[in-house]
Amino acid sequence: MKAHNLLGPLAFSMFVIGESQDTFRINFKVLTGNDRSDLSFSDRTTYIMKRDSSEMELQNRQTFYLANIKIGSNEDEVGVLVDTGSSDLWIMSHDLNCESTSSSSKRDILVDSKLPNEGDSDRKKIISENNDLEHLEHISESSVKIEGNVRQILKSSNDNCTRYGSFRVSNSNSFNRNESANPFSINYADGTHARGFWGTDDVSFGNVTVRGLSFAVSNDTSSDIGVLGIGLSGLETTYSSQYGGNYQYENLPLKLKNQGTINKALYSVYLGEEDSRTGTILFGAVDSAKYSGDLQTVKIVNSAINYGYSEPIRIEVIVNGITLNDSNTEIQIASNDYTAVLDTGSTYSYFPRSLLTSLGESLNGQFSSSLGAYIVDCIDDDDDSYVAIDFSGFKINVPLRSLIQRYSYNQCFLSVLQQSGSDYILFGDNVLRSAYLVYDLDDFEISIAQARYTTEEDISVISSSVPNAIQAPGYSSTSLPSSADGSGGSDSTFGDDSNSGGRSSSASMNKVSKAKLYSLFIGLGLLVPLSVY
Repeated sequence: MKAHNLLGPLAFSMFVIGESQDTFRINFKVLTGNDRSDLSFSDRTTYIMKRDSSEMELQNRQTFYLANIKIGSNEDEVGVLVDTGSSDLWIMSHDLNCESTSSSSKRDILVDSKLPNEGDSDRKKIISENNDLEHLEHISESSVKIEGNVRQILKSSNDNCTRYGSFRVSNSNSFNRNESANPFSINYADGTHARGFWGTDDVSFGNVTVRGLSFAVSNDTSSDIGVLGIGLSGLETTYSSQYGGNYQYENLPLKLKNQGTINKALYSVYLGEEDSRTGTILFGAVDSAKYSGDLQTVKIVNSAINYGYSEPIRIEVIVNGITLNDSNTEIQIASNDYTAVLDTGSTYSYFPRSLLTSLGESLNGQFSSSLGAYIVDCIDDDDDSYVAIDFSGFKINVPLRSLIQRYSYNQCFLSVLQQSGSDYILFGDNVLRSAYLVYDLDDFEISIAQARYTTEEDISVISSSVPNAIQAPGYSSTSLPSSADGSGGSDSTFGDDSNSGGRSSSASMNKVSKAKLYSLFIGLGLLVPLSVY
């Protein structure tokens, strides 16, 4: 997930009020606010759940999704961020050493960070949790300057780190510490970190309990919230980091499947319209009312084959072209193939430099180095311009207004930002809300359709194949782009896919290289980890 948090946060807590053999119902208490310290309960929404599926509701205010879970025999309640861009669950210990961000410090500035593979002169600028761009100072027609105090990391009471709950290990009779596992450690681009240890315990989502789920308990952190990662198991820190121990475990999607709650390690994502209050994640099921036409299935490609990974470790597909369109014209933005990461945890989307330049200049935009974005003309809500994205021969249309945000009365910026140091695309919420997405972690496939915005439901439990899904025209064309000069495709640190010949075994793989690769892949999420030890 990206650390571009420009709007207020969103959150949800969830509990099951009824359960039977075939169905169960989940109510969600929705918390909203301008920042994490300003969360409050809002209206309650009810969903009917079918057997072998689980549903989460997402609140759409583009900062983070908070799920309340209960851990252990003591049923300690803990809030965690739901993240499709990472794969581990970690939570706060009750007696941790807390270095929490001061709630009074300004957080509306550009924060420089650097991914391990980036050059010293090309640093990724990340806007960290600005509540509203209208608070920016010294805005003029020709330039934008963002001023403020650098985010201050202060020694603090444990209350700042545990206000979303904590886990008292000693009070849970069912907790088993993994004494053989290496310590858990992760650093984030916003200056936060988490250190701790691994263990297993029962974790409950309402009345649905996952037995013996593996997770990390942090006893030293500067973050104020833990994370529930539901990505591919190859991205687990135990496997992908330099000192993780080089093993994989059953994270939440796999555990749900293996304990029989769902039939496949699969979930579907519906983010809703830009101004909608709700969206859903369905585990083990698909909602046919939420999309139009057929679901088009594409392969998740393995861009890390030359790093010793025999299977994909991140959600990445091939994009064959991008055009800017209105009722009269079509402008080609990208004609070459690119790889694209699909990250619902990222508020904005990120393009390689040359691709972003093409889009920005096509909109007659002017790049602001201080803002780190293109300043473009504002457009009306009824503007019919759109960006068409070709996924292996199937196109998703994204309204241009979804990619342009206002930051002053008469000025707007393009919320597609520069992907520093890498030549792949990252599609965040501003693009993905135009699509209905089914993430099949078992078969390494993504099924995509144009989103249909509705409150209607037509939920089908998935036992094997995805209902109403067909292979996209270019399904079998999975060769990865090899150019590293910005003309298309993957960065030079990525290899070809398994059909292209280049390979190296994981047994002979350099673990330092694997750690750097993990840092690059996970470094695009909301919290943006820079390194994992």
